[in-house]
Amino acid sequence: MKRIVLLAVILLAGCATTRINSYKDPVYFTKQYNSILVMVMTDDLFYAQPLEAAMREELLDAGLTCGESLKLFPPTRPFPEEDWKRIAKENGFEAALMFNLSKEGVDKGYTGDIVHTDSESETKQTRRGEKTTTETTTHYIPGIEYDKPWSQFQVSLVDLDSGENAWVATAFTKGNLFVNRDGTLSALAAETLDRLRDDGLVR
Repeated sequence: MKRIVLLAVILLAGCATTRINSYKDPVYFTKQYNSILVMVMTDDLFYAQPLEAAMREELLDAGLTCGESLKLFPPTRPFPEEDWKRIAKENGFEAALMFNLSKEGVDKGYTGDIVHTDSESETKQTRRGEKTTTETTTHYIPGIEYDKPWSQFQVSLVDLDSGENAWVATAFTKGNLFVNRDGTLSALAAETLDRLRDDGLVR
């Protein structure tokens, strides 16, 4: 029975997979940023709200100053296409971390059924000698149908002094079993911070 419980736990322990390829402009080789505005450039609030919140939490935990564009540029108002960089800089931000959703989808899957048989033997002494009886119990766990949400983003870190991209990346994140879309976005935020650190853009 312990094996059945273990297998069930493994099935339930889903996780997100995230991959990022990035490029840092040589002009910004020694540049580091301490104050970053997070911007998710989509009208889909199912992406914008959780990703901005998750990225903000990662940056704040790293000791950086961070803001969310949904608060600086409320989606109920027209986005200031011409002036957003100036507005962000006037609010104390050195760079803008921009996520552009390029692809999204859901993969379907099935875990498969799990069948396990336990056998328990008992030996008794009888007049004719020892007699062994075996009791067999079969445990059955039906498979589970599940969705694996995935999304791909083009990511850029915009230097607000020059208005140029200091860093660009392509990021892909995918859930596994019971990881929902918010879980994949949290994984994306964590991986993005790690890559920014590896590329020397934040401390």
